[in-house]
Amino acid sequence: MRHVAFVRQRGVIRIGRRCPKSALPIGGRRHFFALHGAVSAVARPAQDNETLLLPGVPEAKTDDEDLNAVVTFAKAVETRLVEHVS
Repeated sequence: MRHVAFVRQRGVIRIGRRCPKSALPIGGRRHFFALHGAVSAVARPAQDNETLLLPGVPEAKTDDEDLNAVVTFAKAVETRLVEHVS
């Protein structure tokens, strides 16, 4: 079964089996724990210490800054996932 990490509009990261239409995908893997480990290593914890936030999205003032932060984060997650597999 495949899992996908995705980000919502305010920078909240979730992992599920499908990416909702209102969210942007970050990355996907067959193994949940590999994906969660890669995402949590790069993400920033919210004030509740449970929710993961995508760095740069909550602070973004424009859609371009927002999208740039998502692309940068997705590349960092993919790099960690490739390192994990190797």
